[in-house]
Amino acid sequence: FVGTGQQFGPPDFSDPNVLVEQQQSGDDVAVAVNAGFLWRNDRWSVGGALRQGPNFEYSSRFLFGPAVASLGATPGVEIQGPTPVEFHVPDSYSVGASYRLNDAIRLNFEYDFVRYSELLNGDGNGRPVETTGKFSQFADAQARFEGEALVENLRIDDANQIRVGAEWILPRGAAVWAIRLGTWYDPDHKQWFENPDPTNRILRSYELNLAEGEDEVHVAAGLGAAFSRFRIDGAFDLSPRINTFSVTSVFFW
Repeated sequence: FVGTGQQFGPPDFSDPNVLVEQQQSGDDVAVAVNAGFLWRNDRWSVGGALRQGPNFEYSSRFLFGPAVASLGATPGVEIQGPTPVEFHVPDSYSVGASYRLNDAIRLNFEYDFVRYSELLNGDGNGRPVETTGKFSQFADAQARFEGEALVENLRIDDANQIRVGAEWILPRGAAVWAIRLGTWYDPDHKQWFENPDPTNRILRSYELNLAEGEDEVHVAAGLGAAFSRFRIDGAFDLSPRINTFSVTSVFFW
């Protein structure tokens, strides 16, 4: 049971093991609204932003793969014809404040609400989980029930993200240096399955394999230097799941 492609072994991605093939194609243009405000005085800066996620549409179809030959089916037969699929980039709303403690130190706070749930449209169009039988003309009633249950009970939670940080400015010779430290809270927003029937063995396996994730706390730090015509900044963001490192630069002329 631990060999390649077996129950507890690594997956088998070879072509002869492909049971279902999904083909996606599309070309779309969308318009979205971005708006914000900023207010400040000698010590405080307060701002907010609305970022509307655009909607894009593409086409998806499913075909039997080579592996169905061992089950008596014909590879290449279409399971689901081209279906329009809507992809909604999540909307987000932000508000933040910055307080200048003195000429060298600035404290920052930001709150973001991200509607990750908009990634699910409720009908499952275009998702690989459709291969469980919802639209398949070859599936029996039980397979269609399990496919519909999987599609309709997938969940992605919206996220309330909080960020805090501080910046220390240090003029040194021809450059102005900036040291930045911060942390932020990222609630779980992975896809998970809410099982409507715990007695169903198949749905129970979906529940175990598509379980909720864990919230994460990120730690971030950065260093920047600004000259008269050149600026460079570097930073890292560390978390239990992903570590990110970045470098940016700006030239003025």
